[in-house]
Amino acid sequence: MTEATTLDPCTSAQFLAGLGFLLTPDGEGTESPSYLLVALREQRTLCHFDPERAEYWQEAGSRSHVESFGRATTLPLDHPFTWGSIRIVDRLEVANEYLTFGGRLSAARLDGFTVAVFASPAPMLRGGGHSQAPDPAAAGVTAFFARLRAAAGDSVAVERRILRVSPQGRYAAYLADATETYRRSHALQLSDPQTWQSLTRQERRLRAERPTAWSEGVGLLPVLRVASDRQRSEKEASHAGA
Repeated sequence: MTEATTLDPCTSAQFLAGLGFLLTPDGEGTESPSYLLVALREQRTLCHFDPERAEYWQEAGSRSHVESFGRATTLPLDHPFTWGSIRIVDRLEVANEYLTFGGRLSAARLDGFTVAVFASPAPMLRGGGHSQAPDPAAAGVTAFFARLRAAAGDSVAVERRILRVSPQGRYAAYLADATETYRRSHALQLSDPQTWQSLTRQERRLRAERPTAWSEGVGLLPVLRVASDRQRSEKEASHAGA
């Protein structure tokens, strides 16, 4: 499958003949567009990981919440999903997790099983789980997402601001934030040169190929800084009170 290939449930079924799920392309969370393909079968194969449902984040009323997709979901399905984790869960509640900056979910009943496609214009990363090891950048993206959740907090306006950014824009915000952290620390660059090189390579490519997304992402960084300043002030006030 090449970057030019567009995957939907119909074209994806052939790749799931002997699998429960598949992430493509396999670029350690640095390639885009990216696709997570999931097969939900009426009869469990017991030969591989057999998904029962997929949990993901969806926007509703300028807020995001966890939505679940399973065999009982009305089909066909075609709607956006937003940033956060995607969890594929089997009958024993064992899960494999992915990290996404957002995209579109489509699903249909084909050839005796349900095929779901999570498609994103930005990279998607393995977050670990039963059948896979996490991608190298998964911990950094998880921390970035946690900071975004903290920044939104109870503020509808802030969460709306984050949700209005495109998936590639949120990916750009992660890259801009992470590269700046490494750029300020020579010790980090020396201790983890592989991550530093990967971040700068992705930054150069995105800035050259998607300048609008890069500008969009950089514009989101003040939201993180305000949240960080607020948390620092609260921590200092707590220590002073103690």
